[in-house]
Amino acid sequence: MSIQKLESSHLKTAITFAVVASVCAGLLLTPIAHAQAQAGSNVTCDSAGVCSTAPSKTSVAYIDATAVSTTATDICSRINVALNITSLSSGLVVDARGFTTTAALTCAGNPWTTGSATSRPATILLPVGTITVGAPWVLPSGTRLIGIGRDITVISATSSISSDIIEFGSSSTTVCTTSPCTNINVESLTVDGSNASGSTVNGIVNLYGGSGSGIKNVGIKGVTGTALVVGSATNSLANGSGPYANLTVDDTGITTSLGTTCVSVTGLSYTFGFRGINCAVLTTSPAFSAFVLNSNGNVFRDILVTGFVEGFSIGVGTTGKAVGNVIQNMAQSGSSNHAAVRIYGASSRYAVTNLVLMAITNKCVSANNTAACYYTIEDETAPASPVLTVSGFVGVYIVGDPVPTFGSTYALSRFQSDPGGDVTNSAPTWLLAPLGASPGTFTGTCAPGSQMINNTATSGSANVWWVCNSSSVWTNIM
Repeated sequence: MSIQKLESSHLKTAITFAVVASVCAGLLLTPIAHAQAQAGSNVTCDSAGVCSTAPSKTSVAYIDATAVSTTATDICSRINVALNITSLSSGLVVDARGFTTTAALTCAGNPWTTGSATSRPATILLPVGTITVGAPWVLPSGTRLIGIGRDITVISATSSISSDIIEFGSSSTTVCTTSPCTNINVESLTVDGSNASGSTVNGIVNLYGGSGSGIKNVGIKGVTGTALVVGSATNSLANGSGPYANLTVDDTGITTSLGTTCVSVTGLSYTFGFRGINCAVLTTSPAFSAFVLNSNGNVFRDILVTGFVEGFSIGVGTTGKAVGNVIQNMAQSGSSNHAAVRIYGASSRYAVTNLVLMAITNKCVSANNTAACYYTIEDETAPASPVLTVSGFVGVYIVGDPVPTFGSTYALSRFQSDPGGDVTNSAPTWLLAPLGASPGTFTGTCAPGSQMINNTATSGSANVWWVCNSSSVWTNIM
């Protein structure tokens, strides 16, 4: 091959490579250039629905609340204006993170009080700082209220509020277009009732928010009533709500009353649970119950209670009922504890049944371990039954169904893994006897009603079955 032909061949190869490289570069660079063309500030719209033209294609799903009006001056009224712009899509995002001044963060009204705002699904992004509110915020279906973080975004009630600070839905059909409301969520903020008036100010109240409604990473402080209310004795529309996760309730900065409560769950068939809840009041002005449970089908997990007289009060009152509940990994501490878990249920033998308590601790700080600061579990269910008490760490304690024995008499169905403490008043338990045991082997006291089986005994042996009699002594019966 000649040198000229060789050079021609190399030239053609170089040209072909250059063309292919140019095409590939164009394909690679095109999306990058497109992405750069879309960069810039978020779209803003005024109260007439006229949006900026940079970038050229405006959004119908995202709006900056700081720019929607020249007459509405505070964050609440501007959120309301944004929610009433009909040209924007349902389920829009209202970005209110640009409000920074004290004046702009002070408002007397409820952002969802007028027009289509009362029922429009939306995600509201709240700013850093304290938003001072003079009226309860009533959230409609499909509302997600999201702050920057707990104690970073704070919704603070003024003295104009004497009841609830945030409410999930209402009985109004303009707020809950379906019954119940659905998908109402509050996340990453703190609710502060320290400046509210009255002795029964509540933090977050869910009476009307059903499926998909809950809270996450929320703080509640300074409330004299109940921090979180879910359901009521006359309203079960919060059925199927939850989960309620990562809640901190801090009432150590106020003087509480015996009626101050951390969480109240009442009148429901089921929820999707409560987990990661830390409740604290001053031990010098203790409130009575941290958790009031008069509801069915709930799971409580990872609970810490400080300063309350009782951690959980279950089946309280003449109509109190709690069936099918689980409490797992719960600890109570303070100087005036009565019980980490107290089971009432005196209204009927079916009031509190199918209750499972797991890993329960009463970290009482009393030096003399007196009765007022003694029990981990106090079980006083069922009329005319003995009060059963358990102290120390409790691995498992189960309240089953009442079992009919004869006539109108019902026997208690109970089990506990480790009686401990005052064993003569403990719930009965089931035991497996040690190998080769005989009745004379057992000299210690036992919980009356307990049973022990020797499953290694030979046929015809007299050492098969023992029960603990009313004197707390093991008695061989078979």
